[in-house]
Amino acid sequence: MGLNPIGNPEWPKQTAELVERVVGTVRSKTTDKLVTIVRAVVYGLLIAVAATVGLILVLVLLTRGLQWVVALLPVGDRPRHARAVWISYLFLGVVFIAGGLFFMSKRHPTPES
Repeated sequence: MGLNPIGNPEWPKQTAELVERVVGTVRSKTTDKLVTIVRAVVYGLLIAVAATVGLILVLVLLTRGLQWVVALLPVGDRPRHARAVWISYLFLGVVFIAGGLFFMSKRHPTPES
């Protein structure tokens, strides 16, 4: 039962099945894996961009909310908005510096050569 077309009426069917099997095997080992990798990269980039935009929006909302809260406080004779802006920047700056110092203290030191 070889691939000899002479005397074998099933030869076209067998040849077509062999070609289909070989193409399917090659596709499953190359294209399917590549499609999975490309999808992971695309979705990863999409999530990274959305997370970055979300983080920026949260920081803007946090700053504006803090300015709104500080503007309600009856302290000093400066205009409320100007006072609220620099106090909110100062507060968030201190929070970020403290967080950075905390994480820097938790890092692993590199071994000395």
